[in-house]
Amino acid sequence: RPDLVRAKAREAAAQAARVFRVALLLVTPAAAGLALFAPLLCVGMFGDDFRGSVDDLRVLTLGAFGIVAVDLLGNALTAQRRPLRATAAIAAAFVTMVVLNVLLVPTYGGLGAAIASSSAWTVGGIAVALLFTRALPARAGDFVPRANELPWLWRKVRRMGAA
Repeated sequence: RPDLVRAKAREAAAQAARVFRVALLLVTPAAAGLALFAPLLCVGMFGDDFRGSVDDLRVLTLGAFGIVAVDLLGNALTAQRRPLRATAAIAAAFVTMVVLNVLLVPTYGGLGAAIASSSAWTVGGIAVALLFTRALPARAGDFVPRANELPWLWRKVRRMGAA
């Protein structure tokens, strides 16, 4: 974050977008693995009484992408002296969460709550990405992972391990 505070808007946008793209590359297989192993995690660890939570956990994994966006891009907006934009995205997520919980939980129970949560984080993630592109010199395409980022990440990890 200190680098983002000191950086000019263009540089901060580029740094935050790169970290976001790399985070997506890390979150995607983690979320897929969590969804795949949900039966083992829910039932295997907590017993057959938790079989109903398997679908809930799978739906909740979809919210991970929005969480990453709200956290990373919101942090970058705050570092660039635009905290109200990050707050607006969180407010959009909050309103979505409340409305969907009221609508879905009475009928669908835990699954409704999981849908509300994942939807809220997704709305917050989209909102923060839109606000980020309006506040800093960035485009929506800047958030799409690129082929050269996995080797870049691997080099960074190796350097950290060597240090």
